[in-house]
Amino acid sequence: MLISTFCMNEDFDGAVQVVREMLERSMSPDSAILSELCHRLRQCGREKLVMELCKDIEARRLMPEGFEESRGIPA
Repeated sequence: MLISTFCMNEDFDGAVQVVREMLERSMSPDSAILSELCHRLRQCGREKLVMELCKDIEARRLMPEGFEESRGIPA
């Protein structure tokens, strides 16, 4: 919910920070919310940040089921 609020307010850095804090607590982000965040980041030209975030999620084995990392949308 918090991530969606950051996205609605176009505070993508805040949303990314929340995801990173979730990862530190070994919590997997919701697939739909992660997809929305990745899509919005790509719209802003921040592809590198999307790739870094997905890499961090994969490294911790917390990639949500149904999320297709290469496209940033649910499979």
